[in-house]
Amino acid sequence: MTTLFYKLPRLTLLAVFVALISGLFAVLTLARQEDPTLVERYGFVLTTLPGADAERMEATITEPIERRLLELPEIAELKSSSRANISQISLDIDEALTPAEVDNAWTLIRQQVQLAEADLPDGASRPFVRRVYVGAATMTVALTWEGEGDPELAVMGRLAEVLEDRFRGLNATDETEIMGLPEEEVRVIADPEDLAAAGLSMNDAARLIAAADSKAPAGAVRGDRSNIGLEIGGEFDGVARIRSVPLVQRPDGTALRVGDNIP
Repeated sequence: MTTLFYKLPRLTLLAVFVALISGLFAVLTLARQEDPTLVERYGFVLTTLPGADAERMEATITEPIERRLLELPEIAELKSSSRANISQISLDIDEALTPAEVDNAWTLIRQQVQLAEADLPDGASRPFVRRVYVGAATMTVALTWEGEGDPELAVMGRLAEVLEDRFRGLNATDETEIMGLPEEEVRVIADPEDLAAAGLSMNDAARLIAAADSKAPAGAVRGDRSNIGLEIGGEFDGVARIRSVPLVQRPDGTALRVGDNIP
């Protein structure tokens, strides 16, 4: 072979040229990705109940949620851990499912967890469903307050959400997450004596308001290729929605609502 290339220099040049062209073509067409695309098949459900020991957490929190989740054939494996005040259920979704089917499985998981909320004891937190994101953050952006006085956390939170929406609109964006976002809350202040005059206690009013925040799933439609979850509307989306929650039905057909003044 060495003698052949020595006697035929044109063949040598041709071989070198072909090798260079092949290498250049391979570099230009080789798929490149900073992080591999992985489907989020793993996650957990976290629930808290202050003051409960591990045995009570297992019996009243972990087991009701597990029973609901075990109804889903999309889940390949469940592992639970119950300790004082905290219940955590780790789950794995079937590896045979496509990315679209995995997304639909997470929807069904959230629906089953919402159904399990009705079986949880009073004082338990709403179960938190978390998909474990597999990947690395390619960019981190921080918002800082440079105005006078204390930081306006509500304003900064809204600006962060606006910025997140813009990032989501970029073609190359796969996942976004806001860290340190302040949570907004609405306080309903009522006079216990006025509530008692209307035949209600503070616990009754709190229960009625919580029940009006309708987020429970209405069911699911299962098909040969995919499943579609059905949900009902009526969840709290503003202060006006909370003010309109009925507490007591009056004899004249009208209702006493949260935003009404009790005479």
